[in-house]
Amino acid sequence: MAEAKTGGIPGKKRKRAHAGQPAFKPTAALREQVETLAGLGIKMDDICLLIINPYTKKPITDKTLSAAFKDELRSGWVNANAKVVKSLFEKATGDGPASVTACIWWTKARMGWSELQKHEVVTKTVETMTEAELVEFLGGEPDSEELRDLASQTPVGHA
Repeated sequence: MAEAKTGGIPGKKRKRAHAGQPAFKPTAALREQVETLAGLGIKMDDICLLIINPYTKKPITDKTLSAAFKDELRSGWVNANAKVVKSLFEKATGDGPASVTACIWWTKARMGWSELQKHEVVTKTVETMTEAELVEFLGGEPDSEELRDLASQTPVGHA
């Protein structure tokens, strides 16, 4: 065991109460659990609460989680996404009511399709409209009295 100097007595040494604890070693079952939890989107702080250090009997720290389960934390969400996409693809290419919904989702998310319709809105004032546009707007004939009245109200300098 390591020894440390005592507080105030020169030349005297005492034994440490704890020289440290063994490094945390994850089991295969813990690795699988962390990978699954990470894949489900569980936050690291919450995963730590579920992994108990056998030496301290307390939850591990996020530092220990990151060091001991680095690969599982990275691959967890990738594997989960792959399972979901595989299931979605199987549904989309299968038969039954779920296939229609899966196809619609796939085309929107993966192919960029949309149900949105784009409408162009153009606003013009009477002063900037051509005679043909005025006729179309009013739904009348070019020689209608309403059109002549409107034209007579157009300010000077605008024709």
